[in-house]
Amino acid sequence: MMGGMVELARDCDVMVLGDHPCTYVAALLLKQGGVARVQHVTIPTDATPNRAVLVNPKLFELHKSLARWRDAQPLVPVHGMRFLSDDPATSSQHVADEPLAYVARIGDLTQTVRQLAEQAGVTLLTPATLEVHRPDPQGVQLSIDGVAKRACALVVGGELPARDKRCLGISANWEQGVQRRVCYAELPRKRKRGSSSSGDAEGSIVSMSLDLHGTLQWAWLLSTDDAYHLIVEQPPEAPERSPSPSVHEWSRVLADHQVLDAIDPAAAVIASSLMPVTGALSHDSVADRTLLIGPAGGFVSACLEEAYPCCWSAAHAAEVLTEALGQPLLQDALDRYRACWRTNLGLYLQGPQQNLRFLLPMIYRNPAMTARLVEAILAGRNVVR
Repeated sequence: MMGGMVELARDCDVMVLGDHPCTYVAALLLKQGGVARVQHVTIPTDATPNRAVLVNPKLFELHKSLARWRDAQPLVPVHGMRFLSDDPATSSQHVADEPLAYVARIGDLTQTVRQLAEQAGVTLLTPATLEVHRPDPQGVQLSIDGVAKRACALVVGGELPARDKRCLGISANWEQGVQRRVCYAELPRKRKRGSSSSGDAEGSIVSMSLDLHGTLQWAWLLSTDDAYHLIVEQPPEAPERSPSPSVHEWSRVLADHQVLDAIDPAAAVIASSLMPVTGALSHDSVADRTLLIGPAGGFVSACLEEAYPCCWSAAHAAEVLTEALGQPLLQDALDRYRACWRTNLGLYLQGPQQNLRFLLPMIYRNPAMTARLVEAILAGRNVVR
């Protein structure tokens, strides 16, 4: 006993909440950084759709421990991008010798990094119920399947219920304009229209619309080993379930450019989810004894890329927390997380300017501008050089 207070026993030093790949990256790096007791807990009410995502090759360079991750799941290399206008006579493309990005299923990324975390000694829990209680000077108390648990600090990478957010001091809602609805349809590879001279059928080139149907909506065609993935970014007020007119419009554009056959509206299954695009730029990433990473912190780029920026936030959070646990005032020590990522990742999250309508004629006619935009979208480089 010291100063009239009793030190309560903690079940772990850091508890990581969520099921996004970045949460397992955080748990893995915390454990390998010397934090003795690390637990990873999934959030029963939160699920990450197993959609295809673009992966920046720099993801696997964030930490030496992630080199094994690259070889653990199928990655389809992307050497370039082709911009498609609604007019089938208008398009432009840029192709590089080396891969600018990869395509992977987010479920595959999750499964393989989860295995790495487990091999490193992280305790993995998949509860049926989870409840967060208000932090106190000695830690954060949670109820996991009705059993009380206590952690010194939390890392949150998934969507918590509103009540749990209030307990930790996390904003309940995103600012207007942050949330974007992402609609996606998955088609088996047999739907391809035959061999494409541009390489789309092999997955090496990503097809993209910068102004779908004249509405400034962005749309992508990504390829994995077994399927094509049509993705359309929409305003948040778009219907949660479809069939979505925008996805079918994108399918028509692809068919007009002879990339894929058009989707049969009666047969297509189209899902959607909300994503906090560049939300980290307007959302505080430090709460009570808690660091927000990945989707929970809004670490999604303007180009809808989430694998690299989400895992970058996880690696940085692990570094900051490892040092903060040894400080007398943990909450104050967490401020370094807030300060550092804005300097290093802020411009990356912003991505290229989305209102590119005035640049479209130049993009379609000028190979240098096409190349700059492709590298900005796939590799996070600045369009202005």
